[in-house]
Amino acid sequence: MERDESNYAGGGFFSFFSGRRRRRIDPLPEKIQTFFVEHPVGDPEPQAVAGVEPRAEVEKDPVVHTTPVDLEPSADMRLLEMQRNALALRTEIPVPEKAPESSPPEPPTPAAAGEAIAGGLDYAYHDPLTLIPNRRALEERLSDALALARRYDSNVGLVFIDVDNFKQVNDTRGHMIGDAVLMEIARRMKQAARHGEIVGRFGGDEFAAVYPTVTSSQELADAANRMLQVFEQPIIISGMSFGLSASIGVVMAPGDGETEKELFEHVDAAMYRAKSLGKSGVCWYSFEIDDELRTREEFLTRLNEPSIFGELFLAFQPMYDVATDEIVAAEALLRWQHPRRGLLNAQQIIDVVGVLPTPIEQWVIAKAIAHAAEWAQAGAPLRVSVNVSDFGPQASLSLLEALEAGKVDPSWFNVEIAEQHFARERDQVLTFARSCANAKVGVSLDKFSGGVSIAELRQLPIGSLKLSAALTHELRADEKARSIVAATTHLAQSFGFDVIGTGIERGDEYARLRSMGVRIIQGYAKGLPATASDFTAWLLSATGDAPSHCA
Repeated sequence: MERDESNYAGGGFFSFFSGRRRRRIDPLPEKIQTFFVEHPVGDPEPQAVAGVEPRAEVEKDPVVHTTPVDLEPSADMRLLEMQRNALALRTEIPVPEKAPESSPPEPPTPAAAGEAIAGGLDYAYHDPLTLIPNRRALEERLSDALALARRYDSNVGLVFIDVDNFKQVNDTRGHMIGDAVLMEIARRMKQAARHGEIVGRFGGDEFAAVYPTVTSSQELADAANRMLQVFEQPIIISGMSFGLSASIGVVMAPGDGETEKELFEHVDAAMYRAKSLGKSGVCWYSFEIDDELRTREEFLTRLNEPSIFGELFLAFQPMYDVATDEIVAAEALLRWQHPRRGLLNAQQIIDVVGVLPTPIEQWVIAKAIAHAAEWAQAGAPLRVSVNVSDFGPQASLSLLEALEAGKVDPSWFNVEIAEQHFARERDQVLTFARSCANAKVGVSLDKFSGGVSIAELRQLPIGSLKLSAALTHELRADEKARSIVAATTHLAQSFGFDVIGTGIERGDEYARLRSMGVRIIQGYAKGLPATASDFTAWLLSATGDAPSHCA
């Protein structure tokens, strides 16, 4: 919803290994006489392999991501029907019997453990769409793997995969295409899994993988990274390309939990932590995540209660034209006067909950419009800018209706769209931005750090580009940052839109940006965020002195 002079990092690979205490894993015997190699259904029955070294694995072909799935809707229907019919005809893979309790069995290899807990292929244990194990199968197989691990004092790994922004595929392309995308994701995951690793669909756009025998944290990290690499190449369906990513949580038993319930709760928390760090990454569970999860649940519960609006208010920060030193706009910034945690800005809230609930964002827009109308009626019209994150089909319509109800000229209102949102929700952002621009609402690309290409900038109907505060702060010491700003400013001028420097805290930053041709600046060095009443009093006064109180 707001920038508030902070830089929001996104993407990447997150892993937390330091300080993790793991139970010692005793080495496996030098040789295992026999084990069963997992085969796909329809292949010949698995054959016993003698004299295999421990942890020996059959090398599989590398994951091929570029094979497109090109399905017309009618073909999709036929394929789904064929899959369901094929599922009914599949036979079960025989499960090796456990040795009698009187003669203790040898510790299992990964392949043997995976085969030992593999269930039958039927509707009760397999997802009818993707034909991989379902939630019930995953839970039961994890339970069996934990039982084996307790017997042999070994470790079990669990990886939870949530497809980022998958809802947009269904919303924009329909459930038929969405189903085809899920089928391709499942195919890639199954191909990425190695012998003994069990990959299944947990539900919706969530998948999970059980690793029955894990010898080290690094081994499990490598397995999780293979699942992340499944999304490196776009998925092509009926000529449409979908560039998806995933947020992945990782746990290892018994260090991160000893029961199925604990492990699924903890791996879910780790996955949400990966999302909050910018998505498209892997995060290990830690006890600190429990505290973050409780805070997140507390924030979400409170933010969705009707009485929350009594604790929220807006602050406004001015933007100045560097040539005339006149105020040209103001950004509306959300503030939450939390009863226990004190005053929180929007970025602090977003860091916890990921994205503001839609009713909160609509409230901010309505309040900003009301203040814009107040200033216009008082004879001091000023463009108001609001950071938005809801780009759904009704978002632009709701905005225009709010402007009409508030009797504010759309040209006096501006929406800011963070660069990270454009990178992840490109199609929806473009549709939303074009609807706003067609209605004369201003559009800005916020938190720009060079992650958007020239070709993409040309597609965006923006009137201004706001440099990230982090980029501004790097100008004095980083030659690369100076090059980005100089090139961006030149490019913006050729495209006909303004560059806004944000996070200006020192006089040298102001002078350097001005020398580079940046026309508008925003930051503490020129104007502090102020409450709506203080900002209004200053705006309507003739003194020209900016508010001295920071809200």
